[in-house]
Amino acid sequence: MWLSFDNPHSPYHLPPVELLHSDAKYLDPDAVAENPHAYFKAQLEAVDTEVGRLLSSMSEKQRDNTYVIFLGDNGTSRGVLQPPFHSRRGKDTVYQGGLNVPFIFTGPDIEAGRVSDAIINTVDLYATFLDLAGIDVERTVPDDREFDSISFAPLLHDPDATPSRDFAFADIFSPWREPSRAIRNASHKLVDIEGTEELYNLVDDPYEYNNLLADELSVEEKRHYDELKSRVTALLASE
Repeated sequence: MWLSFDNPHSPYHLPPVELLHSDAKYLDPDAVAENPHAYFKAQLEAVDTEVGRLLSSMSEKQRDNTYVIFLGDNGTSRGVLQPPFHSRRGKDTVYQGGLNVPFIFTGPDIEAGRVSDAIINTVDLYATFLDLAGIDVERTVPDDREFDSISFAPLLHDPDATPSRDFAFADIFSPWREPSRAIRNASHKLVDIEGTEELYNLVDDPYEYNNLLADELSVEEKRHYDELKSRVTALLASE
């Protein structure tokens, strides 16, 4: 089953109070403009309540035999984005505030509470689902199809497994947004917005405040830049 929530999303509002268990239920429904973030959080709480209601409807046997994935579709809107994220680098951008989203995966034989810093792209869900279902990806996908999905199933069961993906790419090509793209590896990220490039060290600077291209690159930084530039060039030249 695929279940998509509209919340949290603009227009921000006070959701039905029966879905709220915090003091948010006392918010004035007509005072959203004064503090939209409080209503944004209330909408998040409503989603949490509804997810809990869904999971509690399942029997213990069903839960023990079901994978449950919670995934955000994009970053937070700029109007409710909070520090340390840059106020203009959220949803509809290729900065981390627009791309890095909540991702929770639970199910049979997956240790609860474990956190992974492996690179995963949403396209990898397809190959992972096939893998978990015991379906051979190579025999399922026709040879004439370009296939970018990489299974991360080994990471779900073994914290020491080698990460399946070594890069992630994203771009915006909407006619009403500025053309931009970004590609990252385990430590560095190259951003291109309307032909202007920026390079960030996500380990030291996860919120992308220090553009390394503003100064002369070190040998190590230049290596990452060349690697990312070469890979994105190859991607853009492919069909």
